Amino acid sequence: MIIDERERDRRRRLATAHVAAENTHDLDAIMATFSPHAIVQVNDRVATTPEAIAAEYERLGLSAQPGWLSELTVVHEHEHFTDQDIAYEGWTPTYAGL
Repeated sequence: MIIDERERDRRRRLATAHVAAENTHDLDAIMATFSPHAIVQVNDRVATTPEAIAAEYERLGLSAQPGWLSELTVVHEHEHFTDQDIAYEGWTPTYAGL
């Protein structure tokens, strides 16, 4: 599939909405950015259902519940597109000194 500008814009909006939801720790908004057949992998942990994905985000602290990344915010820098993926580059001021 060739990625035209319309598809890039769609993916860019979706990635931007996802990161904005992560930054506000809004789990419902985060989950709204996933397709019904999404797979999320964090290191060796793989989540393949919406319930498992939501639980992973809660475990990480990217919801209203405290967790490992409770203080995380991401500042967007670039995105890169392939036929199937978008890679979203950013940095986090919260952990910049680590």
